[in-house]
Amino acid sequence: MEITDLICEVYRWTRPNQIANGSMTYGDGVLLLLRVTTDNNLIGHGWLGGTAAERPLEIFTPYIAHYRERLVDRDPENSAAIFAGLEREHIKTFGFGGAHCQLTGAINCALWDLRGQAAGKPVHALLSGDDSTKKVRGYIAGGYYYGNDGSPEGLRRLRDELRFNVNELGAHSVKIKIGAPNAGIDIDTARVAASREAIGPDIELMVDANCAFKDAETCIAYAQAFEPHDIFWFEEPFRPDDFHLHRQFAEASDIPIATGENVSTVPHFQELVSQGLVQMINADVAILTGGYDGGMDIWNLAKDSDCHLAPHGCQELQCHYVAAADPDGGRLEIYPPALDPERDKIFPIPLDLDENGYATIPNAPGIGLIPDRDALAPHLVYTSHP
Repeated sequence: MEITDLICEVYRWTRPNQIANGSMTYGDGVLLLLRVTTDNNLIGHGWLGGTAAERPLEIFTPYIAHYRERLVDRDPENSAAIFAGLEREHIKTFGFGGAHCQLTGAINCALWDLRGQAAGKPVHALLSGDDSTKKVRGYIAGGYYYGNDGSPEGLRRLRDELRFNVNELGAHSVKIKIGAPNAGIDIDTARVAASREAIGPDIELMVDANCAFKDAETCIAYAQAFEPHDIFWFEEPFRPDDFHLHRQFAEASDIPIATGENVSTVPHFQELVSQGLVQMINADVAILTGGYDGGMDIWNLAKDSDCHLAPHGCQELQCHYVAAADPDGGRLEIYPPALDPERDKIFPIPLDLDENGYATIPNAPGIGLIPDRDALAPHLVYTSHP
């Protein structure tokens, strides 16, 4: 099997409501879809973007011709070797992180999609060597800001959202956003308290600051205010390369740290793990140099360090990673339909949660949960093959 082409398409659609986290506001939905074709007529898919990913993905497209040259005539079965070579080039030419890393992560996912199709196995089975059906515990991402949300109406809306996620979607774990500068500690503490009230004592509650905090003292004060409400993890308190602030937080709070969704290299995760600065690893195979190969490298260095896996976003890609690496202790982030109704058309096969809050990972060959290009067609804004 040899690669014959790399095709890139960018799509953008309007969502019904803007949503905001501690650092950013999101309007449009956006998706960059890659297709890798082969001489035996297989097509592998990889992608990045989605519901809460408003980025100018068109800036990724000039890299396509560069990577097409490096993929054509290669065997996708050699995915790790392909990306070892690309990583050496990145260090010298493009640097350690950036758009190129995210693009190569998505390309790697497409190669594993091809490998799974060729073998007649799902990606998680190829990654783990275990063909059994897998279930992983999911959590519903949400609790975004609509304004500062400290009003009685804002708190009611938050309670209603989380009750729906638990009672109707079957979540046993939910996450909300904190850290917005126009909110502040009192409003965010009220939002956390309202969330716990809504879901009861037995549902896991996570908070996510999306790198909002610039000093440890402020973040620690938030963590202390949240402690009575039994927080399962505190996600991205700081930018992920500020090890000193993570260390100060870890020394002052018992709430586990989750981070890594904005990290694109394996050595960066190695530092976070070796210094004890992360307990829940938010690696994202769609933006990680090496994709699934890099993700398994991260798990192999972290699995004996009292860490668990909780990848970021794109549940259709990340589900294979959790199922292969950490099916017993990991968590799968799932975006609910209410955040982006168009998403249900684009990804028509849902990852529904059972009565215990677990999603069954599909056993179709390859990724098996690829976007519907017919549903995407009205939203096309760029193609590398006009």
